[in-house]
This record gives sequence, structure tokens and C-alpha cells, in this order.
Amino acid sequence: MKDGLVTRRVVAGAAWTVPVILVGQPAAAAACSPTDVVEFTPVLGIVSTTATKPVNGHTLGTFTWTIRNDGSTTILAGTTYTATFTADKAPGSGAKSVLLTPEVTSSFNVPSTTRTLNPDGPPKGEVSVTMTLVLNVNLVPGESVTQKWDVDSETGVGATQLRMTVDVVTYGGAAGCGITGDGGQGTATAIWGAGG
Repeated sequence: MKDGLVTRRVVAGAAWTVPVILVGQPAAAAACSPTDVVEFTPVLGIVSTTATKPVNGHTLGTFTWTIRNDGSTTILAGTTYTATFTADKAPGSGAKSVLLTPEVTSSFNVPSTTRTLNPDGPPKGEVSVTMTLVLNVNLVPGESVTQKWDVDSETGVGATQLRMTVDVVTYGGAAGCGITGDGGQGTATAIWGAGG
């Protein structure tokens, strides 16, 4: 692991799962007075899976993002995150399109539209997509919620890598006057697809 990124070579017919966590900086709102600031302790993780579909040779997989509350303060509904997905060419490969579809859950409000990503950009697809996720439930200490994206690549070995980065934008309630406390994480990142 280097700079919080993990890459693995995908072998046709194989599946792999790897959790990746990257510690981020506190996300304090500058306009808040010290007495209004609430400290939260989220732990963020991303797990990706891949497997080859025998019928057409596509690589299918998932990106699953988890937030767990490791603190003593409830992470409030309305907390906002951004999830950015960027398509990159795998070493020695041509660009292939990747379809990305968020699964609908009750935990998050997230756009459900399928997006097409491609490192070559338009007209083949978007190089990068950013989605806003809003937490729909209060996350009490010790609880976790997940958001999953389904991935479908045109190639059997994942010639296009997909990088996912999730960041805390603002904590819900108290006008967003929250910070990530000691032991908490404000960002996480991982790579899906063929490795170098």
C-alpha cells in the first residue's frame, strides 16, 4: 500500500476483496464558535470485489462504502459526503468503458442513475463523476451503514481501473458545526479493477 491506494491484478474468473482505509483531516466548519462544535468519530472503509462474467467476458463487481460510528456522539441524519469516481487506464491496457450504478438503500439519499466512465472521456464516457450522499438515518455509537455501487466493465480483466474517494463535506445538525475527532476519518479511497 502506498499513499493509501491498493492495486491488485485481476485474473479472469477470480474474485478479490480488499478493505482500504485512509485517515483524513478534521472537517471543522470555520464559521462555528468553539462552543457549537461537536466532535464525531467516523471510521470509513471501502471494499471492492471483481469477478468475470462467463457469458460475455465482462468484469462485474462492486464498490461498498461503510461508515461506522466509533465515537460517543451520534452522527446525525443530514450528514453529507461526496463520492468521486475516476476512470484510469490500467498499465499496458486500452481504455474501456465502466458502468457504475448506485444501489438504492434507506440509509443514504444518493442519485440512482447509471453513469458511464471512460479514461478517454467524451464521447465514450465521463472521466470523473462526483455524487453527493446524504445520510438519512441517525448513526448512533457502535452502528454502521453501507452504500454499494454495482460496476460492469466491458473487458474480462478490467482494462480500466476505477478509483473511488469518499470525503465528509459537513456533519448534519448544529448547522454543520462538526469536526472529525481523534481516531476518526474524514476520507477513504480505493481502486477497483486491474492492478499494475
